Amino acid sequence: MAVVEMIQSHYTSLAVVRKIIDYVLDTEKTSPELQGGVFCSPETAVQEFLLTKALYRKESGRQVIHMAQSFAPTDNVTPELVKEIAERFLQHPSFKGYQITYAVHTNKAHLHTHFVINTVNYETGKKWQQTKEDLAALKAYSDELCQEYGLAVIEKGIKRRESRGKYRVKSQQKSYLH
Repeated sequence: MAVVEMIQSHYTSLAVVRKIIDYVLDTEKTSPELQGGVFCSPETAVQEFLLTKALYRKESGRQVIHMAQSFAPTDNVTPELVKEIAERFLQHPSFKGYQITYAVHTNKAHLHTHFVINTVNYETGKKWQQTKEDLAALKAYSDELCQEYGLAVIEKGIKRRESRGKYRVKSQQKSYLH
């Protein structure tokens, strides 16, 4: 059962492009064989993202989209299978023409893939736009892939999990007021 989520942050400075890609490709969390890229190479993704932005004169506003696809520890998936599913996930039409670098992280009990998407389309120069319906279509496509691989999917109407904020507060044993 994979959960797809947008990691909400306003990545508006060009410096954040390097920071988030460095985080995703961190060798303490992943290894080179579990990394990949679409219209870019993981090793040069920062420079390639920035070149595309400069080419289309789109160097302001949101710079990257950060997304994750996470699997439950009970899914019994291998890192290689998670990467294969990630590569198929990136074939969704929503990603057409966008530079993306990604890596499967193996440092937690649940395997998960981080995706960093350049907000400027490599082919058209258009900025990334995504509605709630577009995100729902991506989640549905992820569910289809999970079913193809014999993995469970989350039933509609069931809350998937706590928000990131609530989870962090609980894990750090802090109240909302601190």
